[in-house]
Amino acid sequence: MTLVLVIGSGARESIIIKKLLDDAKKINERVEIICIKTQENTSVDDMCMKVYPMKYDLYETMLQIDEEEQEEIGFCIIGPEAPLEQQYADYFEIQQIPCIGPMQYYAQLETSKHFCRNFLHSDTLLKKYSPKFKIIEPKEKTYESIQTIFHEFDEIVIKKDGLCGGKGVTVQGYDFFDKDEEINSILESKDTYVIEEKLIGQEFSFLSITDGSNHVQHFPPMQDNKRLLDNDKGPNTGGMGCVIDENNTLPFLTDNDINIVKKINENVIYKLNNHKSKQKLCVGYRGVLYGSYIKTKNGIYIIEFNCRFGDPECIIALSLLETNFYSICLNTISGKLQTPFTFSKDAMICLYAVPENYPKCKDNDTDYNIYFDSQCDFIKIIYGNVKMIDNHTYSLKSRTLCCISRGKKLYECYKNVYNDIKLIHGNLHYRKDIGRKFLTKYEQAGVSIKNGDLAIENIKANIFSTYNENVVSEIGSFGGEFKLGNETLVASIDGVGTKSILAKRFFNEEAYYNLGKDIVGHSINDILVQGARPLFFLDYFGANSLNLNEFEYFVQGLTDSCLGYGPFPILGGETAEMPLIYKKDETDLIGCIVGKKDKRFFPNKVKVGDIVVNLPSVSPHTNGYSLINKIVDDNIDEKMINTLLEPHKCYLHEVLTFVKTFGYDKLNAMCHITGGGFHGNMKRVLPENMRVDLDDIELPNWCTYLMEKGVSKNELFEVFNCGIGFVLIVDSSVDLSKFNVTHKVIGKIVE
Repeated sequence: MTLVLVIGSGARESIIIKKLLDDAKKINERVEIICIKTQENTSVDDMCMKVYPMKYDLYETMLQIDEEEQEEIGFCIIGPEAPLEQQYADYFEIQQIPCIGPMQYYAQLETSKHFCRNFLHSDTLLKKYSPKFKIIEPKEKTYESIQTIFHEFDEIVIKKDGLCGGKGVTVQGYDFFDKDEEINSILESKDTYVIEEKLIGQEFSFLSITDGSNHVQHFPPMQDNKRLLDNDKGPNTGGMGCVIDENNTLPFLTDNDINIVKKINENVIYKLNNHKSKQKLCVGYRGVLYGSYIKTKNGIYIIEFNCRFGDPECIIALSLLETNFYSICLNTISGKLQTPFTFSKDAMICLYAVPENYPKCKDNDTDYNIYFDSQCDFIKIIYGNVKMIDNHTYSLKSRTLCCISRGKKLYECYKNVYNDIKLIHGNLHYRKDIGRKFLTKYEQAGVSIKNGDLAIENIKANIFSTYNENVVSEIGSFGGEFKLGNETLVASIDGVGTKSILAKRFFNEEAYYNLGKDIVGHSINDILVQGARPLFFLDYFGANSLNLNEFEYFVQGLTDSCLGYGPFPILGGETAEMPLIYKKDETDLIGCIVGKKDKRFFPNKVKVGDIVVNLPSVSPHTNGYSLINKIVDDNIDEKMINTLLEPHKCYLHEVLTFVKTFGYDKLNAMCHITGGGFHGNMKRVLPENMRVDLDDIELPNWCTYLMEKGVSKNELFEVFNCGIGFVLIVDSSVDLSKFNVTHKVIGKIVE
């Protein structure tokens, strides 16, 4: 039997204790837990052999545990930060009780913000990733000196030195707006302050664990949401929720970003260990190093370090950990932490519920009765600051409980965790947006004005009034062109129309995967005709009510297409639930794309005698589906409905093959055949004095099907692409027998 001492009793320690007990059983080891409680937590009480309250003094606390019991302790784990500052780890090392938690000297990395910044700036590599800062000592404070420091930075972050429970940071633009208004509060305080430049970007956490030597292993990146209110508003807290995407990553991080933070954490540990002999320490840094980082437009920066498991990050880290945690602890205290950990690839969200007046709760705030629906037997809940009184559950002054959800896809976690937490009642507050920005991380996409030629003519004067010297194209082109320095950007916006109705009518939610591919393929073609390659993509997903399965499949279709034809990023967009706009089960799917023009492409140089080459369509693509929906009945052949719903083909590969084979100068124009049919689209690229002498077109089977249902040939050519998906207008000298892609000459340019 191994006796383990755990310091702390919040939700973090709950998961640590549970994981220790469960994983020890897996390898037929018996573990018993003694806990030093820092707060009330009924789940910790239930799991531990003995529980002792933490006293004001370290030695008074430890006197509660008799000497024989202390001698039986195999190792100790320190959860919260305060015991590290109070030299608990130092005491245990002196008593020869191996401790997972660094000694007080090392813990200054967390407990002293000015120590941390000076430490980082003393190393060439670490300084590179540390923001600019200034330290204000109490004895040096004057109004003028503080004002001078403040105005060295555009915007500032003010950090009070010492431990503040994650709440000692004020940020310009969030907690205050006028720098000078903060000077008096600093003057009145006896504390040391660190003033840092404000960084803008996505924050994330990265945890590593080390064994007192230079063996370091890593946990995956997670994002903690520290602000109390939705959209990162309100005061800083200890953390309101945490999220990790599938495959152990976050959407905004690259492999290179992960390698950078691994290197930083490792270098911090190596540098601290080099101080071991100088400080006469009996062991190197042993325990968890928790780096809080931010990814800005200029790269990765260090916000701060903590010297223990983060809360709520610990809940996700240990939940997804597949390597035996008890064995990790043994290897950590024995200096044998040499094997990398394995983790489940699941996505996960954990969500804190807190008292309504958190974080301003008083010590006597104990009257928050909470109760659970009967379905809560199925909910994964980790208790934080909770007390049972007469079989009633009470939320106390700190974070009450953590509701967790994991699944193969992040949308599953999001849906489940918010369904689950609604089954918990009482005077509790929780954020409504944890994980949401990774589902709806698309900013406003806009609206396309496409209501016929007359409407375009009517609005041209208004549109032209907004133009400046950077606008290159006129309204009515496939994409709008904008000069940016020496480059030209091309932007386009369009939708899949009522194809979504037909897809949903004959298929299930998975049909939305192809609709995602539809809109990306369509969008690429619309800027390709102007010689542009994609830079980024945005989308709009509008619905009567959001079906998360449909949304997830749609985004997966977007993602696979953006990766396959680029890669290029999905930069933003919008998801909207509007029951007053959309009928039940209706969705509106729109894509916006921005690309950079390749200067090797034409300006448009169509001339008489040029050859018109068809790159065939595979379906109606994304146009004419209002008419198709009226025509198609439930008896339609399966093969035909599959053809009608085939995703919009992207012609990027074919175009690049042509210019690689014949050169850019042989391609005089391109045209994407979309709404308006062949002639309606060709007029966008033809000079006014030219037209296409079109050969007889062999219509695809889906066109024949529509004609059999009563669509005239004229209407067919006005509405649909009729098998002509993308047109290349090429020089007559081109030997098309060398063009090794599916194509057909369908006419020539005449006056």
